[in-house]
Amino acid sequence: MTEAIIGKRSEWARSSEEAEVWWRNYQAEVHKSVLAAEQHLEVPAGTISSIPNDPDFIATVKMYAVVEPILNELIASRPPQEHSLAPRREHSRGWRLR
Repeated sequence: MTEAIIGKRSEWARSSEEAEVWWRNYQAEVHKSVLAAEQHLEVPAGTISSIPNDPDFIATVKMYAVVEPILNELIASRPPQEHSLAPRREHSRGWRLR
């Protein structure tokens, strides 16, 4: 029984260490993305990367200020697509109100 408990503890410690390593790597990747976003948006260094230290309201405003222009760029870069619910031109030819 004692060996089983020791085995579980070492298994937990190993998975905890793996989680810690994963979290550090994840934070590093997020930091790289944040720096890239600051450069892309041409804002001063630290403007976005300071979000974890900002009060909730300021952090929320900053996140919106980052996401909104990037989404607008993505939307503008895609050609308009026809929606499946909208009538197609070929189906509505010759149709008119009387």
